[in-house]
Amino acid sequence: MTSFADSIIEKPLADNAVTVAREREKWLSGSARDSGTVADERRCVFAHPLMGDLLDGIFCNSPYLTGLVHREADLPVSLTRAPVEQLLETEMQQLAGCWTEATSFRQMAASLRRIKRRIALLIGLADTGGVWGVECLVSCGGGGGRELVCVCRRVPPLGLALSWREILSLGRLRLTF
Repeated sequence: MTSFADSIIEKPLADNAVTVAREREKWLSGSARDSGTVADERRCVFAHPLMGDLLDGIFCNSPYLTGLVHREADLPVSLTRAPVEQLLETEMQQLAGCWTEATSFRQMAASLRRIKRRIALLIGLADTGGVWGVECLVSCGGGGGRELVCVCRRVPPLGLALSWREILSLGRLRLTF
């Protein structure tokens, strides 16, 4: 399979050079919440012409996705090496393991919020970059959402019996069915 970066067929227009330069520098410097990626790895993302243009367009046009790129700084680096489907599958596996690895209610909620951010960023980048068509996004939202609820309905090891709505609200996930 080809990497996400090699599959990009669309890119948003980056029409504000000042905003792009500011956000790019912020991301490259790691002044945002750093998740372990070094500056050289981040520079490699912009060395890829399609991935660099995609991020520039996102920095210029989407404050929400820009914030996610800064918070989950390792994800764009991973997208230059792996297909988005593989990374999405990894996030879904982490979601399934969230219940067994969490030692407290607070840790479980924090894990759910992080997984939600990462899945939202993956889907947003795939949609914006034209990597996935409408059919794939709809099936991901529907099937992924149903899978998410199935995972969340399992009784957590914390001895809590929560409804799926209560569990989703812990991670501030907003899903509609």
